[in-house]
This record gives sequence, C-alpha cells and structure tokens, in this order.
Amino acid sequence: MKDFFANLKEKLIGFYDYTVIATYLSLFLGALGVFYAVNGSPMTGLILLMACGIIDMFDGKIASTKERTMVEKRYGLQIDVLSDMVAFGLLPIAIGYGVGLHHAAVIPVMVLYAVAVQIRLAYFNVAQEARLQQGNHPFRYYEGFPVNYISLVLPVIYLFRGLVGDGAFKWIYLIVLLAVIPTYLLKFKVIKPRFRGLMVLLGVGFVELLLLLLLGK
Repeated sequence: MKDFFANLKEKLIGFYDYTVIATYLSLFLGALGVFYAVNGSPMTGLILLMACGIIDMFDGKIASTKERTMVEKRYGLQIDVLSDMVAFGLLPIAIGYGVGLHHAAVIPVMVLYAVAVQIRLAYFNVAQEARLQQGNHPFRYYEGFPVNYISLVLPVIYLFRGLVGDGAFKWIYLIVLLAVIPTYLLKFKVIKPRFRGLMVLLGVGFVELLLLLLLGK
C-alpha cells in the first residue's frame, strides 16, 4: 500500500505530505463555508471561517518541522496564499450575502473587500519570495493588518446580530468589511505573535466560539 501511494504521488503534480495537508484542509473548509453562507447558514460559515483562522496560525509552523527544497517552500507559499484568498477574501463576503447583503448595488461594494485581500496577499507573496531568496530569514512584523485576523473580528460583530436585528445588522457588517480595507492596504507594522501570542489569540477565538454557540443565531 505504501508503494502504491508513493507511485501515485510521482504521477501527480503538486505535493501531498503532511507539510501541506493543513493548507489543503483550510481551503476545503473555506470553500465549504462559502457554500453554507450563501445557502442560508451564515453562522456555519462564520464557524468555518474561525477554523480556517486557527489552521492558518499553525500551518507555517507545521511546514517548518520538515527540511524542504526551495520548490517545496515556494509551492507551500503559493497554496497558502490561494487558500487564504478563499477563506479570508471570499468567505467573509459570502457570510455578508448570507446575512442579507445580496442587493445588486451592495455586492460590488463587498467585492472591494475581496480585491483588497487579493492586493495584500499578492504583496505578501512577493515579499515572502524575496525573503526565501535571501536565506529565509525570520521576520518580526507584518506590514498592515493580517487577513487571517478577520476570523477574530467578525465573530465579535456577529454577536450583535441578535441585539440589533437582521435589518440593522447587515449594514453594520458591511461597514465593518469596508472599514477593514484600509488596514489591509496601509503600511504600518503589526508585531508577528510568537507562541505565547498565538495561544492568547487561540484563547480569544475559543471564547468567541462559546459565545456564538450560546448567543448566536
């Protein structure tokens, strides 16, 4: 059986070891979240968004546990950015559609959010490629607000849905998406969290998830 999978991997393009499985999983959950959100279950989409955020916190650390070739590193970088585009670019606007932002005049405005995510991810991709060429030196700061942090922002906003009602909430949601756009595009330093910081963010996400399950609708 092991020989069968080894031969199969040689006949397929791409890579399939444990260093990329988390990224593939994030893409799967992000696409699944889009499906649920646009089909009347925005809260399910939101929970899957949070799952993508958790995976994105640790996929790089998982990949770094193995000695990889430059091709494998660049491949990992590419699929990570593409996965992030679905999870943190498309899924948030799909959730917006699910909460009522599906008017013809509103959809192009929401798409601006996805464009901002695309610009940021492309810029990040180029910067990471340059870093790889210079010896893969670690960096301590992000430029601008990381797109995966939206998985912590939107759950907090969503908790207000039951308080203000669907009619008002959809506009609050739209305003938040638009307000986030400049934070993706402006150049300012955000400290990259280390292990302790990641644990704090994970704890925040866990509290948000509990509140969503208790109070969300």
